[in-house]
Amino acid sequence: MLGPLADALAGLSAVEATVALLLVSVVAALALEFVVLRTARRYVVHTDSAYDDIVLSELRAPLVVTAALAGVFLLTQVPAVRASTVFPSETLDTFFGRPSISVIVVVWAYAANRAVNRLVERVNDEGGRFDFAPVFSNVWTLVVLLGGAATLLYVWDIEVTPLLGAAGVAGIAVGFAAKDTVANFFGRRRATPGGPSDAV
Repeated sequence: MLGPLADALAGLSAVEATVALLLVSVVAALALEFVVLRTARRYVVHTDSAYDDIVLSELRAPLVVTAALAGVFLLTQVPAVRASTVFPSETLDTFFGRPSISVIVVVWAYAANRAVNRLVERVNDEGGRFDFAPVFSNVWTLVVLLGGAATLLYVWDIEVTPLLGAAGVAGIAVGFAAKDTVANFFGRRRATPGGPSDAV
C-alpha cells in the first residue's frame, strides 16, 4: 500500500517530503471538517430520524484525527525521511509511527462505543419492548474493548499468547459472576405481564 507513496516521494528531499505529507494531512483534515461533514450535517438535519445525527456526530472526531495523524505515521515510512534523521528507524516507529496509529485506534474505538450506546439509549427513550438493549450495550462495550486492546497489542508487536491463558481464566470468573445477573434478567422477563410465560 505504501509503494506508490514511496515512489511519489522518491524524488523529494526529507524536508520536502515532510512538508508535503503534513500539508496533505492538514488539508485532508480541514476538508473533512468544513466540507464533507458540514455537507452531511445539512443533509441529516432534514431527516426525521435522530439516529443519523448520532452517528455523524460520533464520526467527526475519528475522521479528523485519522486524517491529521495519518501524515505523521506515513512520515515514518518514507525512506528519505528515515535515512536523513539522526534517530534509528526503530526510534521513529516507537515515538511517532506506533503512537499515531495507537491514538487513531483508541479514538475510533471510543467513538464506536459511544455511537452504539447512544443509539441504544435512543431506542430505549422511544419506548417499545427492547429488554435486550442494555445487555447488547454491555456486550458491545466488551467487544470494542477487546478488539481495541488486541489491535494495540498487534501495533506494538506484543505477544498475546501468554495473555490468552489469563483471559480464559478471567472469562470463566466473569461467567460465574454474571450467572446470577443473567438468571435474574430472564426471570424478570418471564414474570413481566405479557412476557413469554403469558403466551403459554
